[in-house]
Amino acid sequence: MGTNNKYGKITDYDIGYYLWILSFLMMTIRNILNYKKTICQQSTVLKNK
Repeated sequence: MGTNNKYGKITDYDIGYYLWILSFLMMTIRNILNYKKTICQQSTVLKNK
C-alpha cells in the first residue's frame, strides 16, 4: 500500500466500505450469538418444566 498511484492509496471510500463490512459482520455475529443464547434458554426452560 506504499504506492501513490490511483489504486494504491486507501481512500475514504475504501475505509467507509471496510467499516460497513465490519459492522455488518459484527451485527451478524451478535445476532447468531443472541440466537444461540435464546435457544439455550428455551431448552433449559423446557427441561425445568
